[in-house]
Amino acid sequence: MDLEEADRAWFKENDLPRALSVLDALIAKDPGNANALNFAGWLRTTQRADDETEFARGVNDLKTALSKSTDDHRPAVNLAEALAAKGRAREAADAIRPWCEAHPHARDAWNSLGWLLGVVLGDEHAGLAALQRHPWHPDARFNAGRIHLAAKRIDEAEDAFSAALSSFRPHEAWLHLGEIHATRGHLRRALGAFRRAAELDSRGEYTQALQQAITVIGNSLLQQQKYFLHADDDALLSQEAERPRDVPSRLPPSLDQLAMHARAVRPTVLGELATDCAAIERCAQGASLLPEHSDQALWARLAKHGPRPAVELAREWRSAQLALYEELLDREEPGTRAGTELRLLRSAIAHRDWDGAFSALAAVDRAKEHGVETVAGLAELLGDRLQRLGRVELALRAWALSEGAFSEFASWASAGGEGLARMLDVNRLRAKQGLPSR
Repeated sequence: MDLEEADRAWFKENDLPRALSVLDALIAKDPGNANALNFAGWLRTTQRADDETEFARGVNDLKTALSKSTDDHRPAVNLAEALAAKGRAREAADAIRPWCEAHPHARDAWNSLGWLLGVVLGDEHAGLAALQRHPWHPDARFNAGRIHLAAKRIDEAEDAFSAALSSFRPHEAWLHLGEIHATRGHLRRALGAFRRAAELDSRGEYTQALQQAITVIGNSLLQQQKYFLHADDDALLSQEAERPRDVPSRLPPSLDQLAMHARAVRPTVLGELATDCAAIERCAQGASLLPEHSDQALWARLAKHGPRPAVELAREWRSAQLALYEELLDREEPGTRAGTELRLLRSAIAHRDWDGAFSALAAVDRAKEHGVETVAGLAELLGDRLQRLGRVELALRAWALSEGAFSEFASWASAGGEGLARMLDVNRLRAKQGLPSR
């Protein structure tokens, strides 16, 4: 008998009695087998939690495994969850704290301790102190967000949940971000967050509440005649990186060029597809997203049923729509956490105040508070927005500033691989300017 047999019995055959029998035999033969103790303890405290005798035996197994002081964090995490579920969080914290202190690098155990202290027991100072042992761990950021939210520190909570989107509960991080956006009156951002939470909520923990929130917000935006994305586009927006890493084969068409493309495609299609072409043409001509097309994916029918030029128009419009929507959010639902210089810059870009944007970009560069990579990314964003609007000379000016900042960042690389990775940004900006790669 071995652990593999117990693993097979439970995870492949769902045979709990057999799995426990194998584990108990292993423990009887080797009372110090921490892996078997942890496995048996976890099974008893989760699958037989309603049986007080079995639960107590499972807790004892986990405590015994913890006492072996191996580097395995699982007994600490499992013990914390088991006892907290029974309202014994203080006992759990007292039990795992010594092990955590003896294992300073065990980030998951420290996260469990911070969760017990700050979230379950409400001792925010002790909880945050434990979570600060591994402040960049996504799960620690998630629990820090919960503590800040309970204390009504909304800005700090938003930062924490934004950094926790790769945590063990990303759907809940998105849910809390949606709540935060809603409290600020940023309904489009709230809608996007709630939609993403619903998409990731595989167990349906919040299905009813999320669907209700999505419906209420969508109806409110429609009544206010405010443009918002179709759910398919919102999902794409939330998943896209802020800045693409690849070198573009060609620049996207300007909005004027896109309008001309839509005008050319319209006579080649019929019915709803022609209507979609006309709508795209109107939006592109006005360089704006018109409220009458809210919650519509104008590209979808063209992509599915149209000839090749229509499919290409659909792809171009979807990309342009996302850029215009990001601009709309920056203009009407601006972020609150960026420094003053960054807020001024993003606001100027969103309002198409190009003189103000270049002045604000220079101020960000002079401030030296946000990092050269941030400056480079925002200069690239400025150039991309200008290019979409057909302001080629100004776009080239912004991209040149971005290339210079990325080149400086690449020169700081301490290893060859790191430098090559950073040169991807440099060469992307050179490609946008029509220059050869370095």
